Amino acid sequence: MRALEETLRQIFPLDSVAETTCRTRLAATPSASPDVVEAAARLSGIYRGKAEPRGLALALFTAEHGIAVKRETPCSNISGKTSQHIELSTYLVDMRSEAQSAPPGTRVLRRPMAAATHDIGRGPAMSIAAARQSVENGISLADELREYPILAIGCESVGVAYVTCAICARLLGAYQASELPNDARADWVSDILSTACDGKTGLELLAAVGGFDLGGAAGLMLALAARRRAILLTDFASSAAAMIAIKLEPFVRDYLFTVAAQCPLHLRALTWLGTRPLAPFVGDYTESLSEAVAALTAASRLIEDDRA
Repeated sequence: MRALEETLRQIFPLDSVAETTCRTRLAATPSASPDVVEAAARLSGIYRGKAEPRGLALALFTAEHGIAVKRETPCSNISGKTSQHIELSTYLVDMRSEAQSAPPGTRVLRRPMAAATHDIGRGPAMSIAAARQSVENGISLADELREYPILAIGCESVGVAYVTCAICARLLGAYQASELPNDARADWVSDILSTACDGKTGLELLAAVGGFDLGGAAGLMLALAARRRAILLTDFASSAAAMIAIKLEPFVRDYLFTVAAQCPLHLRALTWLGTRPLAPFVGDYTESLSEAVAALTAASRLIEDDRA
């Protein structure tokens, strides 16, 4: 059996009995905020009521997207953050064919694919076979990150804004230019959507718009769900990767936590994902991410203390 099918076979919904039991026990905890109590209940359902060791790491995926590379137009990442801004154990998942340097203190996990995807304003980003390979490359990361019961996931590739917008537009339907992130050109998004196929399955949608990084992130999410591990989506792009993962297996929704929405289209995506942000957007996204990490850490400690 292929790695993708084997992973999908192992994904189940969270333990609703453990979730409800934990929520009931913690409801009277005066020192915890309602959001932390809710997160703790979700974590208890994910871990089936068992206490898990504390530990949270960040996996940042990077690749090259042809729509930015081939048009020779700079396109920054959506989040505006780098691994240097986040006080977590950080892993850079490099999916480019040629290795790139990483910031000091960042561990690199290489899963090379190709130099770049195709220009999705002119045709599909990749083949179905390449889409599958990128997802299975992400699945293979789970063993190397197995020590962390909670994993934050982000995507920081050049051109990732366009892939993210295309996935959301395909799954959410009509959108307005004003809903797009500031660094995404509306005419490019329109070009993509006039060319890309609908993508009725997760692999078809990934092949149509890309990219290797989102495929890898989606694969890692599937593997984490199969191992009953919590997932923190750190940016708009990782939310789009989660949408691909959910197209492959809807139960992935149960394992997701998110930070604040970065633009109106991102907010709609979070609604589609069925998850509520752990922190408000406070003008500095790095600060919002730090608040979300703190909330998850507090929730993890809360369920451990409750069982002590």
